[in-house]
Amino acid sequence: MGCTCTKQLPKETAETEIRPKLLGSEAPIPAIKEFPGKPYFDRSGTKFADLLGRGCLAVVKASYFEHCLANGEPFQDRASIPEEFFIDGQEVLREWRAHGAKFLIIFSYSWLSQQHPDPNMYHLERIVALLKGFKALLANQYKVAPAEVGIILDFCSLWQKREMHETRTEQQLSEFKEALGEINTPYGHRDVTAIKLTGVSPDVIRSYDDRGWTLFESAVIDGKVASPDLEDHTFVGNNRVEWEGKFGRCNAMTVPQDFDPSSVDCEEFGNDFFDQNDRGKWKPPRIVNFEATKRPPMTPQRFERAMKEREARAAERGVPLFTNGRDQPFVLEKFQKAYAELIQIESLDLSSLTHWTPEDWEACSEFIQSARSVKELCLQRCRPDDPNSADVYGRSDLAQIFMDKIAPSLPVLSELEVLDVGHNNIDDQAAIHLAEALRHTRKLKTLNLAYNNIGPIGMEALSKALRSLKSLEVLNLFVNDGLGDDGVLTLANVVSQMTSLRELWVNETNCGNEGLRQLAAAVPPTLELLNIANNMDLTDEVVPDLVEMQKRLPRCICFNNMGRTNITEEAWAPVDAVNQTLYKKD
Repeated sequence: MGCTCTKQLPKETAETEIRPKLLGSEAPIPAIKEFPGKPYFDRSGTKFADLLGRGCLAVVKASYFEHCLANGEPFQDRASIPEEFFIDGQEVLREWRAHGAKFLIIFSYSWLSQQHPDPNMYHLERIVALLKGFKALLANQYKVAPAEVGIILDFCSLWQKREMHETRTEQQLSEFKEALGEINTPYGHRDVTAIKLTGVSPDVIRSYDDRGWTLFESAVIDGKVASPDLEDHTFVGNNRVEWEGKFGRCNAMTVPQDFDPSSVDCEEFGNDFFDQNDRGKWKPPRIVNFEATKRPPMTPQRFERAMKEREARAAERGVPLFTNGRDQPFVLEKFQKAYAELIQIESLDLSSLTHWTPEDWEACSEFIQSARSVKELCLQRCRPDDPNSADVYGRSDLAQIFMDKIAPSLPVLSELEVLDVGHNNIDDQAAIHLAEALRHTRKLKTLNLAYNNIGPIGMEALSKALRSLKSLEVLNLFVNDGLGDDGVLTLANVVSQMTSLRELWVNETNCGNEGLRQLAAAVPPTLELLNIANNMDLTDEVVPDLVEMQKRLPRCICFNNMGRTNITEEAWAPVDAVNQTLYKKD
């Protein structure tokens, strides 16, 4: 939002008073006395949903902004926008509940003059280009998409004061105060796409980073979790796994100062493309890259420090941090309240954030330690894999530094059930850090350690933690080829104590006959899947041990990718017969 108009703390509307009427409706709506939903996660039962439904916070059709640009006219304030460009409040709720972040978008931006936020259409050109690209993304990457995209923009969505004196009716002023009191919610809501427009026109000295309100909006946006609606995409490039999590985080995008809308083919901006310079990979739409500048979430203490730093920088440049000095303490208090909502999360996906520095991960660790209700934590592919990352980190032991920052945050997550730290090059030293933290996650059910560099020493440390994880159901060690027989033998010594284990993945660990023989004899009766594929040291000699295991565990599938071990098809036949029977039952 970042406007230059005065913003004052709105008084809460009494629960018993009559609410303002719906947009376009003559009948007043009684107040909703309670809002039981979670403000930043639920699409009903919240004050934000109530405001949308009653039209207090108006939602404008994306086509309105395209209409304005086509006619060479700046977008107008709410009172001047023709009625046909608004989406009815009840229709907003229906579309939002059906499509979430694919439907509802809010922009954070700098007002470029006191009378009008965008008098020369600088922002408008960027908004239209982004909306066209976003709609192309929806059309090309999702099976189900909304027919129209709804926009929240403060100047267009809230009733504005047109002159220096008050021009709004009593009802409009009441709706304005109600909506302003909840304007932080769409920035932080998981199911609303928030886009930061960080550029300002050349004639404006005061940048996006010189303003207090944009710091607030930006920090709230950075704290929101990924959208499940946006992650449910159809991108099937040959390197899709590298992009897991990135689509979902497109509910928080940052558009840089140097973004040039005139050079963008908006349709192509929303389509995937083939990059001949990157080993012939299919790439997701370029608009998805705008999630890549996501910053780590801030605690209130970090936010206050950032505000002071921004204040000092603004003073050096001779520009005000706030146009109204009374806003600063209000914003600090408002962020405290926003943070209390941001940490009410049960799932946190931080995958593929390879551009973060150790300082970023330290800040994120502070946030994780506040979010004690988290049940699922995905940190897959979070190690820096940029060729220059060793220079950024100051030494080459990147996995160790990553775990130094993240592991200390895990013990406080007493509700944690799923932990994914795959694709991070976790070595033995990092595994030791991780093992110490895991001893405190007693409710953990799934642990993904795939695609790391854990060896026998790391497995020894992890085995001590695994003894205490009585709820663990899935352990994935796929592609830890340093484990070898010694590491698998260490696992065999503890696996019998893992009395809830259902799936065990030791494929591509360089496991040999002796390791697998001991493991097969020790697995608990709860086991339903043992994956041994891609271990070339396995031979026919170990098959009788697997046959005995399946006699003891009649519901256990033993998976082997034929041709990726040295077990012959003839020797494998009795195991495969049991597998086929179990496949048919499932």
